[in-house]
Amino acid sequence: MSGLGYARATYDFVSEHQEDVSLRAGDIVLVLEEVDGMWLKGKNHNKVGYFPRSYVQSVQLPRVYNGQQVFLAVRPFAGEEVGDLSFDDGEYSIRSHLLTCVYLALGNLVLAYCLLSSPMVIHYI
Repeated sequence: MSGLGYARATYDFVSEHQEDVSLRAGDIVLVLEEVDGMWLKGKNHNKVGYFPRSYVQSVQLPRVYNGQQVFLAVRPFAGEEVGDLSFDDGEYSIRSHLLTCVYLALGNLVLAYCLLSSPMVIHYI
């Protein structure tokens, strides 16, 4: 299912109508349609429905292929043990069954750290 892009919920929204979709702060929603200046239509947790535009912020995520998932950090996390990854708010990770990549945006430079089994490979995109 293609869409206009992705948005991250900044507030909880509890749907009051069957055609609405509920949001929890931090949810990543696929935006399918701009209904008007106040409402969007999107897909969240496999449900399609309407939600207020003012409850979300647009986010830029990479293209995801079949079998991959995107994980977006909604708050900073500092790794606590050797081998832990640290994330800042807005950084994301793409994961598939064989490969895990973490992308860090630094201005116009995007760094991709990819793990395949145990060795770490660093890609500069």
